[in-house]
Amino acid sequence: MSPYIFMTRMDIDRSTNKRNKFSLILGDYIKNKIIGILALIFILGGFYVYQINQLAVLGYDIKKSEKDNAKILKEVAQLRMDVEKMKTANNLQAKTQELNMVESKKISYIYVSDGEFALGEGNSLRY
Repeated sequence: MSPYIFMTRMDIDRSTNKRNKFSLILGDYIKNKIIGILALIFILGGFYVYQINQLAVLGYDIKKSEKDNAKILKEVAQLRMDVEKMKTANNLQAKTQELNMVESKKISYIYVSDGEFALGEGNSLRY
């Protein structure tokens, strides 16, 4: 005889049948849990990749906007310097000579007490 315990065909069928029922119920439950967990990991991973991509795009846009802002600020500073240069007395004097302007010898002032100027017949201008 063999040192192993022999089981009858009926004993094998009973134990296998119980094991199969249990493994079917438990196996489906575990399989569904694993599939659910893997699906959740896949969805969360996709969301994570999407968020990282959005952050990278926003970072690029911010860098570009900062460069544009610095460029515009530099242009504004240059334009302000140009305006100040054009306001100088020497520059104004040169422009008057360039445009052939002459200095006025006689200056006449008009004082209006009631705020009307006469323009002609029936027309008046208020200021």
